[in-house]
Amino acid sequence: MPSLSSRPAAAARLDTIARVGLVLGGVIALVVFLRSLHLHASGARQYTSFLNITLYYAGPAAATATLFYGSFRLAAPRRLPLLTACASLAVSLYAIELILTLWARGYPEAPMVTVAKAPDRAAAVAVIQQKFGVVVDARSPTEVLADVRRRDPDAVPVITPANYLFVGQPDGRVTSAVAIDGQEVVPMAGPSQRTTILCNELGQWVQYRADRHGFNNPDAVWASMPLALAILGDSYAHGYCVPPEKSFAGRLRHVYPGTLNLGVAGHGPLLMLATLTEYLPRLQPPIVLWCYFEGNDLENLQVERNSALLNRYLQDGFSQPALTRQGELDHVILAWESSRRARAKARPRSAWHAAFNTVITVTKLTAVRGRAGLITPTEPFEIERVADFETANMRVFREVLRNAADRVQRWNGQLAFVYLPTWERYSGQSHTTGEAKREEVLAIARDLGIPIIDVETAFRATGDPLSQFPFRAPGHYTENGHRLVEETIVRDLQSRLSPIQGGR
Repeated sequence: MPSLSSRPAAAARLDTIARVGLVLGGVIALVVFLRSLHLHASGARQYTSFLNITLYYAGPAAATATLFYGSFRLAAPRRLPLLTACASLAVSLYAIELILTLWARGYPEAPMVTVAKAPDRAAAVAVIQQKFGVVVDARSPTEVLADVRRRDPDAVPVITPANYLFVGQPDGRVTSAVAIDGQEVVPMAGPSQRTTILCNELGQWVQYRADRHGFNNPDAVWASMPLALAILGDSYAHGYCVPPEKSFAGRLRHVYPGTLNLGVAGHGPLLMLATLTEYLPRLQPPIVLWCYFEGNDLENLQVERNSALLNRYLQDGFSQPALTRQGELDHVILAWESSRRARAKARPRSAWHAAFNTVITVTKLTAVRGRAGLITPTEPFEIERVADFETANMRVFREVLRNAADRVQRWNGQLAFVYLPTWERYSGQSHTTGEAKREEVLAIARDLGIPIIDVETAFRATGDPLSQFPFRAPGHYTENGHRLVEETIVRDLQSRLSPIQGGR
């Protein structure tokens, strides 16, 4: 049993520990407070909302004052309970953070992405095959390309302007990596007349033979006059990741043989307008389908608006003469892609870097703050981007759509607005910024007198919209989803829009 003389010494040691712990906590709180002040003063952050002010100013300031007061002014017997309470709170918060980080359900990963990332691809494939009853091709894109090139040396990976050729500049501008005769050129599609390796979301790799301008069409469609339909859009119109004849463009071609698909992955509204302007006035299809994807079209527009060249398509009469020089375009596109892949291969991948980022994320209680709704944009460019998305971006979207409708009307054609839904709308797990804009986007189309073909309503009417996506996970539409899109378009074309020559 401790002697009476040792009890004061033990109490003194505990009080010293409590004092040191409280001082250390006060220093940490002070550092957080001073860092918040510095970031705000330097313009790197803007804490304007009540939550941000509380989280980054009032909270750390109150914690600093409390902990330093407890260290130097509070009676000794009360210091240890204060430290215990603070330490318990910190331990509890970080325990919750670790649970949310390690076990909480996050954004689900598509099965084929899991296969691609798995150390043992064969084992990952076996799980998918057993669960879904499908045959899975586990080859990587590099392996597929190498295999195809053994019989077709000119085969290429899919290369699209927005996803592969856009180069961000330090001042925020976006330029094209492609130039001819020293002049910047934004191509509308990838290399022409080549076997193109597309993607694998359903278990099997998809490829197609690009047409004379690099789009996913049988080349003969360019000679099939008169055209019946032209399609504009992004990867959903492009045909990711189904065989060409199973995409909704391919299915429409069975109904209307003169169907030209100008959809390209990554295209947002300005690139769609540019594609329309460059290729359709001389072909004059009676119906042009503007395939709007709610998942990212408006966000893509925010990027495209940073391209001075693409903005010129808002002016009547602008075009790029270099787009007629397809052979030269193919050469510079392939040269850029080759150099891009070489740079990516040479770039070291550090597991330590990923681990460090994870530690920082956990230290900042990112998951806890996110679940509590305490994370809001604080960096000036984020705040500006959010504000832009709600105001200027929507005004430009209206202008783009108005220009598209007017230009189609000049040859007495009709622009139809096809609304394509995203997986997130039905998942109940996450949402895209574009989903909330649905009614505003549809209102703009109505105000401009553009007929609307609403595929979202058709998906919902099935009672199981997630079945239209690969393995019910994030991705593009399945073959059945593309069939539903085609049926919805045909029904509306036949019932509400002008008759089209060449239909069944």
